[in-house]
Amino acid sequence: SVVIGSSSRLKSTDPFQRQLFKVSGGGKQKVEEIVEEDLWASVTKTAVTVGLATAFGIGVGFFKGKQSAVEFFAGYLVEQSLSV
Repeated sequence: SVVIGSSSRLKSTDPFQRQLFKVSGGGKQKVEEIVEEDLWASVTKTAVTVGLATAFGIGVGFFKGKQSAVEFFAGYLVEQSLSV
């Protein structure tokens, strides 16, 4: 199993910086440290998702009219706020 915990050796001011440890045989063995690349992967995925939703909403507005686009974006914002 994998346990997420912090290390006292980390002097970073970033509270989200953690280390992953693999627990085996009662001892802890460092597997990998979560680094900034994970943050950028999440930001990229979020930007692509929001970009596609925005493009879809613009398409709805173009083909179905302004009111339909406003309804789509209102629903999208409600769904995003409920998923947090």
